[in-house]
Amino acid sequence: ELPSKSLAPDAAIFNALMSACSRAAQWQRSLLLFELMSQRGIRQSLVTLGALLAALTKGQKWREVLGLLDQLPKKPKAS
Repeated sequence: ELPSKSLAPDAAIFNALMSACSRAAQWQRSLLLFELMSQRGIRQSLVTLGALLAALTKGQKWREVLGLLDQLPKKPKAS
């Protein structure tokens, strides 16, 4: 019998789940996972955002895509 160990999901697990949801056209689940990451204090990366954007795009949720893009930090233009 193996000892029971509780493993907490990390960003890589969430990213993989969100990518799978995107491929399965489950944009709602990707969005829930994205929100769950925030609730658990798990840092979201560009990979996370890309997975969510892919899911939302596949679901044709253009307003949500634009809202997410609008929240991204803006890079200052070079002078």
